[in-house]
Parts: sequence; C-alpha cells; structure tokens
Amino acid sequence: MRTWVPSWILLLAATALIGVSAGCRTAGSRQEASPVLGHTPVLVLLPLADRTDNTAECCRQFGEYLYQEFSNRSAAQAVRAEQVSSLSGTVTPENLIRSGLFALEETAALGRLAQCGSVVATQVLEFRPYPPQLLALKIVWVDADSGQLLNRVHLRVDLADPRTRDDFKRFVDQDASAVSLIHSPEPSRSYLETALLSPRLFHRFTAQRAAQALIVPSTVAAMATPPYSHGASEEAGAKTVPQLK
Repeated sequence: MRTWVPSWILLLAATALIGVSAGCRTAGSRQEASPVLGHTPVLVLLPLADRTDNTAECCRQFGEYLYQEFSNRSAAQAVRAEQVSSLSGTVTPENLIRSGLFALEETAALGRLAQCGSVVATQVLEFRPYPPQLLALKIVWVDADSGQLLNRVHLRVDLADPRTRDDFKRFVDQDASAVSLIHSPEPSRSYLETALLSPRLFHRFTAQRAAQALIVPSTVAAMATPPYSHGASEEAGAKTVPQLK
C-alpha cells in the first residue's frame, strides 16, 4: 500500500537535503525548540474554513488583524503566509487538518519552509456574518523545529452575549482609530449601534482577544518537553489550553 505524501513536504525534504542557503533552517538543524517569544519569526497563517461556507472575507480580515496583534505584542517578527511564495497552495484544510484536528508536524513544516521559528494556525468553527456577529475559532501555536504544541485556544466571540457586548463597547471606546472603521453612521443610530454592524471592528476585537489568550508566559513552559513524533495531532501535543472568559 502506497502512502500519499503532499508535494510541499517533498519540496521541504529536498530543500533540507541540499541546504539551499547557509541561513536555511531545517528540522534537524537544532536540538532545542525556538524561543518563540524572543526574536525568531512567527508565521501567521490565514484561517482555514469549510469551502462551502461564505467565510473568505472573514478569514482575510481576522488573519490580517491577528498578524498585526503578533507584530505589536511580541519582539518576534510576524510573517504573513500569503506573502511567502514557497507556501503557495499549501495552507489548506486537506494538508493541515486530520479528523478535525491540526496535524502538528505538517503545520510545523510550513514554518521551516518559510524559515520561521513557529507557526500560528487558525480554524473557523462557526461564523455568523450578520448582527449580532459571531465567530468561533480554534487556534494552535506550533514550534517549527520540533512540531511541539506551544499553546492552543478555543475562542467563541458572540455579540449576542451581554458581557461580550460590554467588552466590545469598551474596546470601541478605548480605540481612537476605531472610528475609521465605521462607515457613514446613520443619524438614527448611536455610535455603538453602528460599531456593532462593522465586520472589521468585530474581527479586530476578536483578534485582540485571541492574541491576549495566546501570547502568555506559560507558552514558553511547553518547550522544556521533548519533541513530538511525526504525525502527532494537537490533542496528543496539548500542553496549555487557556479558556477565554
């Protein structure tokens, strides 16, 4: 029985064997996991979603804001996967998700191919584009060298929930640039009512919450354990699973 191997993994293997450049990072080039909260680049993937769902714009906006959050919150350089030509066509559910779970080694391989120290991958679980907006996500942060799961977050942001709505109001009030994302408010609507209709503000708010849960000191603690074997899933590698309140 022959086992199918994605072409991008074969490309990665070939790159590691011939040593394309002196600065190229390969799976066997280091013994320890990268200090992800230090200065090694973090590869941020666009969210993965069911192709039958109308989520393309949601994925694009949330992915952009999550990239911005990583750029602002850590010393590491954030890298957008869509700007790395060698990753073209590789960031798909077929390549990265097995039975509903992220395949850690396949996810980590993208980071090595992009010469990044770690990878942040997101899956859209539930999406409601009309008010009150809702977005449920699963996000994993994977070390590129070892395939180790550094952190994992399950996040559900529902503006129908009164507490979440209050948090969103505070977010809008405290963000002076939020007004630029609100287009032509109607005189009959309050500023908040108009803000609640903005997909961009909602995705920015959700990305901020996701980053707050992901970028925590405990993320580094998982790096003291040995690497996981090839093909490990997020369940096998889970170390820290913060729940967002």
